[in-house]
Amino acid sequence: MPYPPNYGGVIDVFYKIKSLHAIGIKIILHCFKYGREEQEILNGLCEAVYYYERKLNPTKLFSSKPFISITRNHPELLKNLLKDGHPILFEGLHSCFFLDNNALNQRYKMVRMHNIEWQYYKGLLKGEKSFVKKQYFNWELKKLKSYESILSKADKILTISGKDQYYYNIRFPEKTILLNCFHKNDTIRRNNETKPFCLYHGNLSVNENEQAALFLIETFKETNIMICFTGRNPSYLLKEKIKQFPNYSLIENPSDETLNELIGTASVNLLPFVIDAGAKIKLLNALFLGNFIISNSNSVAAFSSLLIEANSPEEWVEKTNHFMNQKFNEIDLNKRETILYKKYNNIENAKIIANLLP
Repeated sequence: MPYPPNYGGVIDVFYKIKSLHAIGIKIILHCFKYGREEQEILNGLCEAVYYYERKLNPTKLFSSKPFISITRNHPELLKNLLKDGHPILFEGLHSCFFLDNNALNQRYKMVRMHNIEWQYYKGLLKGEKSFVKKQYFNWELKKLKSYESILSKADKILTISGKDQYYYNIRFPEKTILLNCFHKNDTIRRNNETKPFCLYHGNLSVNENEQAALFLIETFKETNIMICFTGRNPSYLLKEKIKQFPNYSLIENPSDETLNELIGTASVNLLPFVIDAGAKIKLLNALFLGNFIISNSNSVAAFSSLLIEANSPEEWVEKTNHFMNQKFNEIDLNKRETILYKKYNNIENAKIIANLLP
């Protein structure tokens, strides 16, 4: 379900739909609605919207296919796909159960890859403490690595980052095309009135984001630097950790307006990434809305000239102290505009998809 667009992959899907609609592409949307209700806004962007229940049957854990894919094996989905002969865009490896179905052999098929899925699960495995979850991630990443071969049935593979493009181009040469992520920003925010604090934001219920927040808590606990942590559904553990230190604060479940204001007024946005996978959409939002951004080598490659890189705890403290006292100036803004408006223009990227259609 691509609405509301409040986390990575869904953000890319929703703003892709919106941009394709804006250039006149007609869309028939098929989506699974676990945990989310049907959304009227999608009816205004699509010719038709079909909803399906995802069957989370635990016996499917023992299938040779990845759980995230086999639980989207819905017979009504295939039946509805066969009602016409239009091109099909599969969103992510998890949506590819019918990609190799013989009934779709004559259809033009594209797959949007949001990351290298097995590598993402490898990152989740590394940071997980629960034995049961570790077992699941280990099984799933092995299945996902093997399951990638299904991409040979796609006519085009649309990768979301340069790193992913390099990987998939080796496996599927002449099929892969770099298509940068779609997002909510049209313009770069200028003339921010900054305040003397740093910000970390993310979906705090996600393990990798909690790990990143805990890294910052540990790194800056002996300093006087004020850090605001904000995001969705932080765990009890994280809330208790933040309470221990007077220079930390927490804003739970902020509205879009509040989050945008925090990103824009923070002197420095601190965005460490635990897993080197996919596009960093919250990093992109900070580049459009915020001032200085410090991140680590897991994300710097995509925006090398626009970020300040820090890896060791000492580097994080040193560079944060330095840039807290700097003015984000016109030269910095112009550099962002030159790169971001060229690579992350939603309408131009929608045209890339349109030009691929037969």
